[in-house]
Amino acid sequence: MTVAAKLLPLFVQVALTLWLLFLLGWRRYRAVQGGEVKLEPEFALRSDRWPPRVRQASNALANQSEIPVLFYVAMVLGLAVNAIDFLFIVFAWIFVIARVLHAGVHVTSNDVRLRFPTYAVSVFAVIVLWVMIALHVFLAPPLA
Repeated sequence: MTVAAKLLPLFVQVALTLWLLFLLGWRRYRAVQGGEVKLEPEFALRSDRWPPRVRQASNALANQSEIPVLFYVAMVLGLAVNAIDFLFIVFAWIFVIARVLHAGVHVTSNDVRLRFPTYAVSVFAVIVLWVMIALHVFLAPPLA
């Protein structure tokens, strides 16, 4: 398996985060241009003044700095210790697909009944990745 194939899920996760960043910027721009908000000096301190669709994008972006951090480290560490195999990649893709679905729900309906299962699947997948790395590191034969 090539390094590119091993790291593709990581690049897709980064692309998701960047897409959410641009979506947030676009929604903020539209809210200001549409007169939905007034940019007063203390405005930056009160995120609750933004319209709900802007807060949804903001929260979705903020979520990319939580559980996905464990994914990023797992991917880099997995590559460094040569723990990435087919099963590892399967769980990496499960994580990324769940995060894409989670973000999609977050910025549209924001229905927690749909959002939570995608979150739970992503957490489960990242736990599996870390268990796989730990098993690889601690059960590997010692170097001669």
